[in-house]
Amino acid sequence: MVSSGLGWSGESSVAIRLNNRKDSQGKNKVLPEWKRDCLPIFSFDTVEYKLTSKLSMDDTTASLESLELDARKIITDKELITTAQLQSSLRANLEEIKKELAVTADEMKVEIKQEINLLAGKLQKFEDQVNEMDFCVKNLKDECGKSQRRMLDLELKQKTQNQS
Repeated sequence: MVSSGLGWSGESSVAIRLNNRKDSQGKNKVLPEWKRDCLPIFSFDTVEYKLTSKLSMDDTTASLESLELDARKIITDKELITTAQLQSSLRANLEEIKKELAVTADEMKVEIKQEINLLAGKLQKFEDQVNEMDFCVKNLKDECGKSQRRMLDLELKQKTQNQS
């Protein structure tokens, strides 16, 4: 097997599993020594390749390099898809939030207008009551003034009658 990087030739069947070294219960597997020598230098999620053929040292190196390049391309493609999906999802969420905010703002505008109209109605009632009180006070003053004049007139008449 290839443990020192010197290579080998002959019939072989090598399974390369990348970041997939856990058993069904999620625990890390302890690989035998001979399997550890077959593990690659590069890694990414749950991709499996199986090489079965008669290979020379040069063919094996070229195949492994090709697999590494393929794996890197898959990783890059996966990251691009994930990034695009994330951006699309974020845009959709942002648009939904904007719509919700617009609806909420419109609802708040309606509520504020209703509150303003209610307060304007109360203010108008208060002004009407103040005007009515002013009218009553003016009438009372007029009546008091008339009553005082009458009393003064009566007092004057009594004084005049008493003097005569």
